[in-house]
Amino acid sequence: VLSTQMAGFFPEIKKQESLVKSVIEEEEQSFLRTLGNGIIRFENYLSKNADLKVIPGAFAFELYDTFGFPIDLTQIMAREKGLEVDMDDFARHLEEQRNRSRSDAKVSAGDWVMINDDRPTEFVGYDSVSATVQIIKYRKSEHKGKTLYQVVLDKTPFYAESGGQVGDNGIIRSEGKDFQVINTVKENNLIIHIMNSIPAHPEKPAEALVNRHSRFATQCNHSATHLLHYALREVLGTHVEQKGSLVHPDYLRFDFSHFKKVEQDELEKVELLVNLLIVESTDLDEHREMDINKAREMGAIALFGEKYGDRVRVVKFGNSVEFCGGTHVGNTAQIGLFKIISESSIASGIRRIEAVSGQGALTYIRKKENLINDIAIALNHPPDILKNLKALQNENEKLKAELSVYEQQAAGSLKEKIQNALTPVNGVDFAVVESEISNASIIKDVCWQLKNERQSLLLIITARSGEKATVHVLVSDDLVKKDINAVKLVKELAALVKGGGGGQPFYATAGGSDLSGYDRMVAKAVELKSLL
Repeated sequence: VLSTQMAGFFPEIKKQESLVKSVIEEEEQSFLRTLGNGIIRFENYLSKNADLKVIPGAFAFELYDTFGFPIDLTQIMAREKGLEVDMDDFARHLEEQRNRSRSDAKVSAGDWVMINDDRPTEFVGYDSVSATVQIIKYRKSEHKGKTLYQVVLDKTPFYAESGGQVGDNGIIRSEGKDFQVINTVKENNLIIHIMNSIPAHPEKPAEALVNRHSRFATQCNHSATHLLHYALREVLGTHVEQKGSLVHPDYLRFDFSHFKKVEQDELEKVELLVNLLIVESTDLDEHREMDINKAREMGAIALFGEKYGDRVRVVKFGNSVEFCGGTHVGNTAQIGLFKIISESSIASGIRRIEAVSGQGALTYIRKKENLINDIAIALNHPPDILKNLKALQNENEKLKAELSVYEQQAAGSLKEKIQNALTPVNGVDFAVVESEISNASIIKDVCWQLKNERQSLLLIITARSGEKATVHVLVSDDLVKKDINAVKLVKELAALVKGGGGGQPFYATAGGSDLSGYDRMVAKAVELKSLL
């Protein structure tokens, strides 16, 4: 219905109807998972804080900010429990988060100091990584307490951050001294060079020199991104559309529309196709000032939602044709090698691939080879590493099974020891037992069995393992109602061994590192029968 009604305004909805349906379904499932996780965290928090009358705003904000759980649902669930949410505290945490975000993004800049006649900067970076330049104007700026300079040139080889490609860095050389350009950005159509310092005589001509190594690595990754986009559409289908990207000298990141996880065999096909396109040694076919209608007739792919003028730049490598203002290699062979390093989901219907190319790909592969060599050395250079690892896994599973049998026997022995030690005190079964085993899960399992078998029970189990002492306290439900709290008791006992712990009113555990207080802890535990 929606695709029919809205097709005239948004033809993409009708064209990609199946994709839209898949994305909506995944969005519903994602929200249900968010609700499920939030409810579990809410219930766990209340079980550990049974005495609460008001839910702290800090916890409500954590659910909202970290886990995406709506604050109004937290309020509804709280009211169902007879509780309220401290909304003033929630609002305070929300405002603090906003202030942190504003502070991180805040840049304070002074007035421009004019050096030469103001005019638009000519970008010459498509053809050269150096140029003789004049400083047009500059100004000081403050960011996170650091003083920087923003410099505008009459022409520049430095590419300003845009279209997902990071800005160039390098130097401006003046009067024999080098001044670092740490980044290049765009602001109100100005190409701004961010510098730590500027020449003493900014009115004099200077040399602008881009970091060649960084620029070339960025070009490799940008051209590889175009080839990746083409390969994804070839392997997965033409529903694939770019949803974002980051082109960095060290790696590339590409976000695209796809309704499910990209399978391993599909990733391998994509990676192989990109490398085949690299090997084909295709020259860059660049059109810097092309009529946008002609560009579309060529099949150039535009970024969905992006606004373009009447004249556009088109970058073409064989059948890969895209609108693009970034820098690229002159021939695909210069990329050398392409390697996908991860694939993941970043939103409903949006996948992300991270990859490396050129020297970055070689470095990545070398690290993997070194890891394999280290594994081979650790395994004493077996002829078949994988076969050896599988044998070790099988042996590990066998040992786990044997350990499980031992744990069952140990649990039975501990339970029998506790049952023999239980003494009735005013209708309550009471015991303080030292366990020869320190495995917390076994002790907890035995405690649960006894809790289900005994109507009224106060049980304290101590153990020593190496240089650490542990204590476990179990309190039956009837005693909890009489204000005998396992958490309070375990903290009191753990203090004698300089430790701490926690849990729930009916079961709590703690550990300490001072074994000299172990006997005092046991003696104190015995005295707790006076509570009964």
